Amino acid sequence: MSGPRADLRFDRPRRAGPGGLPVALGLALLALLPGRVSAQRYDIRVYSVEQGMPQSQVRSLAQGSDGFIWAGTVGGGLARFDGHAFTTYTAADGLGSQIVMAIAEDSASRLWLAHYEGGVTRRTGGSFETLRAGFPPGPGTDLAEDASGRMWFATRDGGLCT
Repeated sequence: MSGPRADLRFDRPRRAGPGGLPVALGLALLALLPGRVSAQRYDIRVYSVEQGMPQSQVRSLAQGSDGFIWAGTVGGGLARFDGHAFTTYTAADGLGSQIVMAIAEDSASRLWLAHYEGGVTRRTGGSFETLRAGFPPGPGTDLAEDASGRMWFATRDGGLCT
């Protein structure tokens, strides 16, 4: 065994290697970053019955090509928001159900709604038409248009249909 080396000297301070100071400054700045991020404020607005929604339980949401926000509710039908006020559409307006599970707009700007009780409602222009024939029973869960313009409908109990 050999003893300690006599030629080792520790009288000079050790350097942190290349880039040591920039790395240390970068880490110090990162330590300050979470304080800055948490200080950001977002303008959050809550829209519920008090602001004109027909019902506070929203199941689906979509924005149409016309800029309106459409909200499908659980029991209150469909709400359209124009940025200022809500307009409500119900079974009295032609919806197939008051429970709107999914909303989609096709390439022809028609709005499609899938309902909990099954079937779909299509809005063309300003009128609603409910389609039930050929659809499996049970809740509709999603809607989508494929590249050829065909609408697809997902159901909880009956698979896919088109």
